[in-house]
Amino acid sequence: MTNKTELELQNGLRILAYEVSMLRGIFAYYPKVRESATSGDCVIGGGQTVDTSKFTENVYLESFLVHTRNLIAFLRYNGKGKRHPVDIYAADYFASPEEWLHFRGEMPKFLNGIYLQAHTKLAHISLARSEETPETKPWDLTNIVNDLNQILQKFYDNIHLGA
Repeated sequence: MTNKTELELQNGLRILAYEVSMLRGIFAYYPKVRESATSGDCVIGGGQTVDTSKFTENVYLESFLVHTRNLIAFLRYNGKGKRHPVDIYAADYFASPEEWLHFRGEMPKFLNGIYLQAHTKLAHISLARSEETPETKPWDLTNIVNDLNQILQKFYDNIHLGA
């Protein structure tokens, strides 16, 4: 059972709603960004330039992946291992982590892989980035959203406050 207060759990749901709305909003808007981005160089300082179309696309993609990583972490915590006292997880809304795992089922391997990729290639300066090519870098946004939506629905269908 969680040691979170009712107020903390309510605040957690508000934060979760923000994460979900950002993920879904970026997913809906991202194709428009890719279609409408105009290529051109923009000076960013120190004489460096950046291709504005790629820069804009990366801003949206990286934001999407940060929200993806946050949601996967929220949904996959199983009650074992290190956790920060201020973090909140889906398991906190159930009588026990095992109860959440029962409703959630196995995390899709695809999402676990996405979490690891985002963790090593986005959240940290990592040598894993040096191995990327345009062919090995694609992110399947549709599958990410579909898989997350399925697990989020299980959370919403089975949540009980005051656990």
